[in-house]
Amino acid sequence: MSKATEEVLSALHGAVAHRLLSELQNEELQPAMMAQAVKFLKDNDISVSIEEDETISELDSLLKQKRQRRKLRLVGDDQ
Repeated sequence: MSKATEEVLSALHGAVAHRLLSELQNEELQPAMMAQAVKFLKDNDISVSIEEDETISELDSLLKQKRQRRKLRLVGDDQ
């Protein structure tokens, strides 16, 4: 069997990306599918700049607030 051509690999890559996107838009998204989408993005060196994307920037702020509340709660538990 011969190696797949770049055209075939590109088509496969596109099909996987479209399938993952379709699954992510499903209201009953399975956590495993989300993990696969994240891995797909990471494996393909896909990233976003927090400063350039408003949604990601908001998510970053929410995560920072959550971490801060968790730290405060842990410190408060020791007393």
